[in-house]
Amino acid sequence: MGYGDPKVVVDVKDIEHGEILYTDTDGKQRTYYPNRSIWLEVQTLEVLTILGEPKEEGAEPLLMTRVRGTALLEDHSISVVGDPESRVRQLSISLAIGEWPPKPEGSEPGNVPSMFGQLGRAMLGFNRADWEIGNSDEWWIECYLPKPFIEAMVADIRSGQINGMQLSLALRGLYTTEHSMAPPSSRGHLFIRPNKRDNSIEHPELATGDVRAIHFASASRDLRKHEPQEPEAAFTAEPRAPEGTFLAEAEVPEDPVATAVEHLGARFDKMRATVKWVGGLIVGALLILAFR
Repeated sequence: MGYGDPKVVVDVKDIEHGEILYTDTDGKQRTYYPNRSIWLEVQTLEVLTILGEPKEEGAEPLLMTRVRGTALLEDHSISVVGDPESRVRQLSISLAIGEWPPKPEGSEPGNVPSMFGQLGRAMLGFNRADWEIGNSDEWWIECYLPKPFIEAMVADIRSGQINGMQLSLALRGLYTTEHSMAPPSSRGHLFIRPNKRDNSIEHPELATGDVRAIHFASASRDLRKHEPQEPEAAFTAEPRAPEGTFLAEAEVPEDPVATAVEHLGARFDKMRATVKWVGGLIVGALLILAFR
């Protein structure tokens, strides 16, 4: 249904232990149980800067920065009790700076008083489509968090450093089809109840509560210390000689002792050859004299 359509009223009653009982048009009944904790996986994020009106006359306009995007319910869907057409898994999300109460007297330095004892406030709601404005049905979540956290997140978004983000909320006014004693693996669907005053589904109740945890990862870095490695010797392939040619072997430096021994041996060989030649002449001369 959309804004301006005839009001749709459903049969919802409060019963014991905070449960509600829904009876459909066929008379079938179903019990919905309170559910507080939900986890969301953030899908998109962007920084929104708003120039607001000053709080006092004559003051400068207020420059406000917030983060908005989309988030996906973890293994759940959410809808309004009695309105199955409103079921979705993706919600719009907005993160803004919250108003923090003053520190109580005697508190330790550095301690930040939390909103409602948690990290911040959170609200979940559903807006119907309005053809006059041109908007569609929208499920939304608003979180109000400490200023340093929002500023750090804005800086990381603008520099492109955020790789992932998860959000945990504890909300009152949220229901599920699974009993609190059911195992966590059952993963029942989530619901908010119709308007308490007239049980109409046009403007359902809000779920309000606290932010329990926010996990967001920045760009990863390798912090391990690597030991320096010795550079490997460059491999040089042996040159190949063209076919039909011989490749000269690489020259080896000469050993001076081996060279001297080689030269001395050559001299002895020359002297031996000379002695043999001279000795032969002497023997020949003696033979000639003997025959005379």
